Amino acid sequence: MAKEKKLKLNYFIWGQVDGESKSFYLEPNQLDDFMKKQNLSKSTIAQVYALQYCQGLSLAKGFTIERRLAFN
Repeated sequence: MAKEKKLKLNYFIWGQVDGESKSFYLEPNQLDDFMKKQNLSKSTIAQVYALQYCQGLSLAKGFTIERRLAFN
């Protein structure tokens, strides 16, 4: 019997984070803490949550947050 694949939502962060060049994935439940630690404005946080499909948002802080869908 074949295993059914499901779509999974993640956020991919890449660029200059905390003064270092980084790239990593966050699950939706980890995103809030990350954005608070980065002192993102309420407006920017709203823009991140408004991302649809596989869009990204480049921030003046030097990193990009992309919304990614993948099969798991």
